[in-house]
Amino acid sequence: MEHVVTYLESQNDEGLKANFVISDTVPPQELELEQRLMSEAQLFFGSRFAPEKLTVVMFTNEDHQRAEQTLAELGGSFPNSLSEEINKRSAMGSCNFAFATQDHNGDPIYYECVDTRNFRSKLNYQNPAHEYYHLVHYSLAPVDLPLWQTEGTATFFGASLGFDELDATGMLSRDFIFATSGGFDPWGEGIDNNRLMKWMRTASEAEVIEIYQVLHGDPADRAAYAHYGLGQLATEALIASFGVPAFLDFVAECSVSSPEIAFEASFGLTMDEFYKKLTPYINAVGDWKYESIYHPPKPATWPKDLDDCDSSDPMVVGQDQSGQLVYLSCGPDSKLHPQNGAPEIDQETGWPVEN
Repeated sequence: MEHVVTYLESQNDEGLKANFVISDTVPPQELELEQRLMSEAQLFFGSRFAPEKLTVVMFTNEDHQRAEQTLAELGGSFPNSLSEEINKRSAMGSCNFAFATQDHNGDPIYYECVDTRNFRSKLNYQNPAHEYYHLVHYSLAPVDLPLWQTEGTATFFGASLGFDELDATGMLSRDFIFATSGGFDPWGEGIDNNRLMKWMRTASEAEVIEIYQVLHGDPADRAAYAHYGLGQLATEALIASFGVPAFLDFVAECSVSSPEIAFEASFGLTMDEFYKKLTPYINAVGDWKYESIYHPPKPATWPKDLDDCDSSDPMVVGQDQSGQLVYLSCGPDSKLHPQNGAPEIDQETGWPVEN
């Protein structure tokens, strides 16, 4: 995450814009959020991918016919009926999905459904950057990469950029690995939402290599191999070790070399050697998830009541639930607030409050 933030801060805003095509049913706050998230994705990848034209189409659960018409008029591909997909998602309680493709002129176009009945969940903040990365990938290297790189890398950037202001501790991004992997079932044993966690805790090098080798291709049941989550984790490790520029250089190298050759040339080890080195981290993340479920830390304690202070009180120092030091001082509302832009703290739990 630190590498992503540093890289984003180093990028220059060169006036990249997107043309928004908005249904009149789209809530204003959804449009505002979408503009911010898409602008950040454009800024992040702008030195590698700066299309002259980018169209963003937004519609809602009420627009199944209009969305289908817009897709036909502007262009783009969707694997099945867009209208039926909107109706299906709406019946499930929330229409929130997105896809990136090309319009009739070959320019990038991005479609997203939001819901008029409820604001998108925080996990869906990752949609714009996730789909935008797919456009970046096929611009740098218009070839198919191993599935864990195609979808897992998009998930990594989606979480890192989409959750940036929501994820002060990094735990939301890490937990997203498991949120996308409830269908993990390579051996056909049936539903177990904790199977990925259990496997990760004890997986051997050989077992890790076996799963990732399946994800070199495109298995019929992608979810059974946790392609989003395990790909996100592997991308995280590569970027933590080599940085964002080196990773994007690797993707570009895949336009002239096979992914296996490009990987070794870029990172100095084969994919299987990387999977071996990745195994202890996979084990550690599995242990972290286990502890967070079965042995959650006790609520944080504070030296005084956060909701009763005086402006003359000295600054208070405490620890939040993640172990971070938090400096608090009395605000004009007679409540203690964290300093230096840190997130607000829930007094009962000690966790940062998501705004």
